[in-house]
Amino acid sequence: MNFSIQHAIKALLLLGFTAFLFKLHYSGEILKYVNPKFIIFTQIASIILLVMFFIQVKRVWENSDNIDCAYHEQHEKQFSFGQLFVYLLVSLPLITGLLLAPKELDANFAEKRGILFQSKGNEKESGDCGQGEEPPRTALQEELIEKMLAESPIVMSKENFSSYSDVLFQNPEIFKNKQIFLEGFILKGEQLKENEYVVGRFLITHCVADATVIGILSEFKDGVTFPDNSWVKLLGTVNVANHNDKKLPLIKVTHWKLTEKPEEPYVYPPQKKKSKAN
Repeated sequence: MNFSIQHAIKALLLLGFTAFLFKLHYSGEILKYVNPKFIIFTQIASIILLVMFFIQVKRVWENSDNIDCAYHEQHEKQFSFGQLFVYLLVSLPLITGLLLAPKELDANFAEKRGILFQSKGNEKESGDCGQGEEPPRTALQEELIEKMLAESPIVMSKENFSSYSDVLFQNPEIFKNKQIFLEGFILKGEQLKENEYVVGRFLITHCVADATVIGILSEFKDGVTFPDNSWVKLLGTVNVANHNDKKLPLIKVTHWKLTEKPEEPYVYPPQKKKSKAN
């Protein structure tokens, strides 16, 4: 039996990545990286890595009866600094993942990423319409409008934040003078007035790499200031404001209070409903 250092390193790397994924799932920290509906794929990946580890372990001790000794010595001598660099490069995300605690996105990151004042879907649709024309409403949007108008106040929760904001941005005048309640982090834009802030949430479509800020312009009383990375719960009325020649919803805040960041601060796109068969 001959010990192969290269196969041993590969086996350790596979075991390390497997343990890292299992740790993320056990602790729930996986939600800080990916959309919950894609967790099944990371679970499958961890199982595949575990199977590959057991296969690789068998290769660590090679049977000397089945290999040429001269070939084995030559193969082990080929372990160069170049290969060592490759192994270190592959292990770098594993080392950083195990040693550094995952950091959730905050307002500082949002300032660099920018704010989305309408849905990505609406941007596509508006590009297909003539200049000045509003994109046609879908049946789902009509259903959401009726649901939101029936609420008093409109409550933007983690589950409906994305879908409600889509409808609100596309149809701000319909909800004028309607009371609304939401929770989000405070963001101060450079072009905003002194008493205007953006209250937003991070929208995760697939993973944190594609995170986008959905922000709703909010007008507070004069003299109101907030510490960095503040989270607020607010109640106000919907109005319409012009921003870069676009009509946007503006919340005139009547009541607000600082709050702690929720355990799950991200929001996700709504899942498409399956059409019912006739």
